[in-house]
Amino acid sequence: MASYGGDQTRYDFLLGPGDKGPQTTDGPNFKYEDVNTGDLHLAGQQAPATVAVGDKFRFVAEVIEFNTVQCVFRLAPVSTEVR
Repeated sequence: MASYGGDQTRYDFLLGPGDKGPQTTDGPNFKYEDVNTGDLHLAGQQAPATVAVGDKFRFVAEVIEFNTVQCVFRLAPVSTEVR
């Protein structure tokens, strides 16, 4: 999770598969660009008010593009649920 262009309410999120959080090394990466936490559409009984690095979620998203050089899927969030 990093600020997008220095903005304090917009972020880039790099999402990894599995349960290892920032230590994920297997599989492709997934990325949300220029979104705020409201764009994540947090849902479920334990939906947090905010998110932090290392939090674990189940994502439903639309694929915008796949960068074959970086092995990164750029996504648009549809819904996000706490795991």
